[in-house]
Parts: sequence; structure tokens; C-alpha cells
Amino acid sequence: MSRRILAVVFMFTLACGLGACDGTSTTSPTPPAQPPSPGQPPPPATPPISQQTGVQLAGSVSDGAWRPLANARVEVVEGPQAGLSTTTDGSGGFRLSGAFDATSRFRATKDGYVAATWPLPNPCGPCNPDWWIHFSLETLGPKVDLSGNYRLTFVADPACRDLPAELQTRAYDAKVSTMASSNGPANTHFSVTVSGASLHGRYDGLMLGTTGDYVSGWVGDLHGDPGVLEQIAPTTYLGFEGVPTASIGTSDVSRVVAKFDGAIDYCERKSEMGPTFSCAAAEALAHVRCVSPSHQMILERR
Repeated sequence: MSRRILAVVFMFTLACGLGACDGTSTTSPTPPAQPPSPGQPPPPATPPISQQTGVQLAGSVSDGAWRPLANARVEVVEGPQAGLSTTTDGSGGFRLSGAFDATSRFRATKDGYVAATWPLPNPCGPCNPDWWIHFSLETLGPKVDLSGNYRLTFVADPACRDLPAELQTRAYDAKVSTMASSNGPANTHFSVTVSGASLHGRYDGLMLGTTGDYVSGWVGDLHGDPGVLEQIAPTTYLGFEGVPTASIGTSDVSRVVAKFDGAIDYCERKSEMGPTFSCAAAEALAHVRCVSPSHQMILERR
């Protein structure tokens, strides 16, 4: 499973575009200040940045399949602002403002779901605001275990008549593995590694999430970059990008037929493609991009 695919799932909220809004930070730690010279008074203590201006903290609440949860309660349960609360909007988003610090703890709750608690995350410099928390709540009841080996098939919407007939249906081997997630319920997120064909570079996987009898996922970044890209010939490629969704049983997942809302890209280039997907007009001899909510993605256990 490529790191590019894994990153997509933790940045699914559109509130900050493609910025890293999950509270992670790659900033190097600040070196300790030098002690004052003898005879000089020590400098005044600087309060944490979260107490200087009143932090604007934002985020989202979703279920294990990344569906937004409206009217979920988000509250501060520890720290200077304990008792402060809000509810999520129709898209599962929320914002809080207060003097938060390292002792602050935030909890998301909704009837029918297991509550989740997070500390104040590290700031995200490129984001607006700087602090983000994305809660993913586990449903009460049985879970679906998708892990195993499958045959993965993409079926194009019959309306995509410009796609070559032999590429309307494409099948691959797939290994589905449980993925540990720091911000998601246990055993609900799965990485899918695709093989059994000449796949191009890092474009060899997708991600699935389950909640109750529902499964959803991410194939590609939903901004034009596919998750699965097959090299049909030296300069010919077929890519898949979109969101699969399906209602499934909780006891038998031997065959999952999902609606695949997205794009299938057929690209015949003048030369071989580099490491990043590109089928710009100046590079392409032929390009068919069929966008439809009526494609299919099928998983059959082997």
C-alpha cells in the first residue's frame, strides 16, 4: 500500500484542502533558551501559544466509513476550558475557541456510537486554523472483517462507450489487510494492495472503511490522481479513481458489489509516463476520461 494512498484517508475533510490538518507536525523542536547572564533578571515566562490569543480549533466527526456525523457533541472535558462544547454541522464539522493547553482533552459523542477522546494536537503551520482534530467514532454492534484475499474487478458504466471494449471490465488480485489507525476505531479501516497485472509505480492500492453493514472507501486522491493505474502497453495506461460504497451483510462478505462513483482514465501517450500520473493534451495521443456514479467495484473472496 503506497504512503500516498494512506495519507488521503486522514485528510478527507475539505476544510483545509490538501493541507495536513490532522494535528501532525514535522517541525523540529525548538532548542532550549540560553540562561540569563549573572546579575540579569530572568526573562518573563511566555505563556503557551494556545493561551496567548485563544486558539481556534476545528475538525470533524465521522463514522468508521468516513461518513460525516451531524449533531455530534464535541466538548472540552479537561483543561482550562473544561465544559466548553459545541455540536457538529451537517457536514460533520465543528469549531471551538478557547485558551487550551497541554492538559486539554476533547471528547466527541453521539447516540449509537462509542465516545472518543483526544488531547490537544500539535499545531499545523500551513493550516487555518492551526489546530485540528478528526474524530472517527465506532458504532455499537457487530463489525465486518474484510481482511483476506480477493479478486478485485472494476466494471465501467455501459454509457462509457468511448472506452475500448476490452477495457470496460478489468480484474486484479487484491489483499485486504486491517490497518491500525491512530484516529479511527479499531478493525474498521483496511488497506487494499492490488497486484496480478503490470501496475505503474506507486499506483497499486486503495482504502476501505466499514461501519455496521456499510462499507466505503477511497481510490486515488479525488483530485485527478488515480489509486490504481495499470500499464496496458509501454505507453498506454488505464486508471481508476473514485469512491466505492455498498451496504453489506455483517456475517458474509464473500462478495461485495459496490457502486463506484468516480473516473476511469484511458491514456495513450507519446512516451512512457513518469512516476506521477499525467495525460495532458501535449503528451497524449488519445485520452478518454469517463466520469460516472454508475461504475462498479466488486470484491470476491478467494
